[in-house]
Amino acid sequence: MIKGVFHDIFGLIAEFFQKPEAWWLVALLALTGAGSAFVLPDVFLMPVLLEVFRFLLRTWWLWAFFLLVPLTAGAWKHWRQELFKHSLEFVLLELHMPREVTKSPQAMEQVLQTFQSVRGDPDNIVEEFWDGKFVIPISLEVVSFGGEVHFYIRCQKKQQHMVKIALFSYYTDVEVRETEDYLGRLPTSDADMVARGWDFWGTELILLREEAYPIKTYDAFAREAEEEQFDPISVLLEVFGSLKGEEVAAVQLLVAPADPEWGTRWEPFLANLRKPATIEVASDDESKRQAPVARSPRQLEVLEAVEGNLSKPAFDTLIRCFYAAPVSLFNDAVVKSGIVGAFNQYTASDLNGFKSNSNAGVKANPWKWPHVRARRRTSYRRQRFFWNFLQREVPPATWWGKLVTSSPLNLNFASKRFLLTTKCVATLFHPPTAGVLTAPHIKRVESKKAGPPSGLAIFGEEGEIEHYV
Repeated sequence: MIKGVFHDIFGLIAEFFQKPEAWWLVALLALTGAGSAFVLPDVFLMPVLLEVFRFLLRTWWLWAFFLLVPLTAGAWKHWRQELFKHSLEFVLLELHMPREVTKSPQAMEQVLQTFQSVRGDPDNIVEEFWDGKFVIPISLEVVSFGGEVHFYIRCQKKQQHMVKIALFSYYTDVEVRETEDYLGRLPTSDADMVARGWDFWGTELILLREEAYPIKTYDAFAREAEEEQFDPISVLLEVFGSLKGEEVAAVQLLVAPADPEWGTRWEPFLANLRKPATIEVASDDESKRQAPVARSPRQLEVLEAVEGNLSKPAFDTLIRCFYAAPVSLFNDAVVKSGIVGAFNQYTASDLNGFKSNSNAGVKANPWKWPHVRARRRTSYRRQRFFWNFLQREVPPATWWGKLVTSSPLNLNFASKRFLLTTKCVATLFHPPTAGVLTAPHIKRVESKKAGPPSGLAIFGEEGEIEHYV
């Protein structure tokens, strides 16, 4: 109980100091307090101010404790987590598609549910604060090199067998091979990109509404398509397939298994959503009373969608979009609108959708705070974004980690993660259906696999191992 109370107090303090405005407020209060003794003309206020000053002097140790302990713990935790992260080995797996994929994105949803078993969160305080253990994300990536589209999964080396058997359990014709990281073909930094005569654009996406609301998922697209099956990933592949020459575009979905009980914190929200709307009506005795209003069919569908969304496993998700090309080919306007437009199709006005996180993009807006040095802030943003893309970075878990990775004109508090369920992630990333694969503008790699490799476990419909090959 005591641990929970301190955790909540430290969480509120850390959340307050995550806002840049908080530091301006603290500085303003400090200056006001220091100057008040010289500018206040009312002598009757001086005794009160002196008593407040004496109280703060007597209790300074208490305020120092509440400020320094969470900051010190956060600094230590960030250091240990960085050491833990750099001790890991990763592999990049490429998905080689067959001529036809008959499975719907629901199969990918089952694959993602098996990823929940490798959450790997710390079990005790030693693992959390000494080993620096934390949940490492898996990166799901769609990449285009001049119109040739590739699907990748980047995971820890010790997890690759699990990823392969999970994929083969539901996509028996999809071949998964370890490959060299394609990021080695790109410039190593923003300065290197400029030196090579290249330019790039990038942004991160965030949700429009609360995480309890789902985005438009694959089953909604199937209902709307009626007779002809429509695969929503085809819109993104249309954009990626239109690239030429040395143009490169990529979408990274960094997903880390979330707490299995993530939906419980939305129970008050769900309870409020279940309450019927009411109107005020007059009774026979001329008094007023509240009468419930019948829900519309669509309101019932929204409630059902939220309930279904909260019942599924979720991932802490970060979506990053990237485009680069030689200056002679660079056309960020077309690709920017194409990539963002591809994600706009997942928006339902009464549910959820995506929007660009302008604060985490590559260009600083001079009309937004702090309104100065826009070109310098743009340079810092470009460096940070490109580094995060190359390293597949997610925001530091602690407030101190975000602070020490900040610069005066580019605080590292803009990047945001959010929760998406397995169904939502499967809608965004899955092996495309046969109609998409055979489209003439989409290049693909032919799978030559005749059968499963030996030793693979075959999963059943519920995610349990049925037998081994």
